Amino acid sequence: MNKKYKVSPEYIRLFLGLLHEGIDSKLEELSGLNLVNRDSVKRLVKEYLYPEYQNFTISTQFRIKESLRFGLNFWTEERLHDQFPSTDAAFEIPQQMTAKELYKQIWDDMFNNEDIAISDITKYQESNQN
Repeated sequence: MNKKYKVSPEYIRLFLGLLHEGIDSKLEELSGLNLVNRDSVKRLVKEYLYPEYQNFTISTQFRIKESLRFGLNFWTEERLHDQFPSTDAAFEIPQQMTAKELYKQIWDDMFNNEDIAISDITKYQESNQN
């Protein structure tokens, strides 16, 4: 029996929880970024999100990555949006873009434009939390 990739909105929420105010002084320095600007998203990822992601265990990194891939392919905009911190966040999803657009930009910067396509959905086991 092959092991399945465990995916859940909870892993995306864990990752995006890094954007809560007061977590890190580095985040405070970046809080003025305009996420509509593509270069601002790149800077947020390079200077904060990616280094913080590296602090998770390898298995948690994998589950975050595969949950994001799965979510970008199969979840509704509402479900994706609901994973973003709604209170005490240093950023908001800009009104000019969808959560999917923002998460795809984050994906591209985190994982060097790796293809998000899923060729075999049977490899994934989705937890129905949230």
